Amino acid sequence: MTRKIQVVSTVLCFVLVAVGSLFGNQWEEAYRKQRLKTMKVGDWAEFEISVKIGAPLNSAVTKVQKTTVTKVDAEGVSFTTETTSDASVPKSETRLTLKEVTKPVSKTGAPQFAEGSEQIFLGEKDYSCQWFEMSVQGALTSGPSNILDKTWYCDDVPVFGLVKRVFTATTNTVTTTTETLRAFGTGK
Repeated sequence: MTRKIQVVSTVLCFVLVAVGSLFGNQWEEAYRKQRLKTMKVGDWAEFEISVKIGAPLNSAVTKVQKTTVTKVDAEGVSFTTETTSDASVPKSETRLTLKEVTKPVSKTGAPQFAEGSEQIFLGEKDYSCQWFEMSVQGALTSGPSNILDKTWYCDDVPVFGLVKRVFTATTNTVTTTTETLRAFGTGK
């Protein structure tokens, strides 16, 4: 039963992160595209990802993922993602191009955006971050929903500059996914 909850939680985590990444204000999208242009082969970042699902499942899953840039060219960037906390999960390959455009999810209300700056202290380091928050109230295929996505970026962190992300989706249950930077390094 525990393994089943972990699988459901992991799948739900990726679905929620995918839905959240479909949204974004123009500044945040421009920031991400600019970051694509500055990536180097070998840049990497490691994150702890925690998923908490409320009733009726009442479960929590934590895993560690490492993303490494494998190719950079004029069109975009390729990278691998591996779940370092679970060797049974295969590596995934992803390609992002500079031409990709954010697409809205149907059946949702108009997203509300906010942004600001904040110091985030992780481990033994202080990060000077720019944060973006997006909230949406609307309907997904499972019924009424509320989505809140807040992401902190820092120019000192390679790959996407991601320091922390908290994504909360409320439908029949409340699911919160938190990604927190653990370590990073730069390429050649």
